Amino acid sequence: MSSMREAMPLVTAWIDGLRLAFGHDDVTRWIGEGLADGTFYARENGEEVGRPIAAPENAISLAEMVIEAPEPKAKR
Repeated sequence: MSSMREAMPLVTAWIDGLRLAFGHDDVTRWIGEGLADGTFYARENGEEVGRPIAAPENAISLAEMVIEAPEPKAKR
């Protein structure tokens, strides 16, 4: 693929949203800092940017979670 924007459309859309919410220059700086210190990592379509953060031994992926809505409280 010719560019990261084409290779990682969901990641770049997320970053674009962050830039709209928090400011282009700040988000760009945060990503640069994260790439430098190893705290930014993204993966999509077999492409990776940054360094993966090691998961703790007892980590559970979101794919393994079961999230259910709470039971409604009874009215008195």
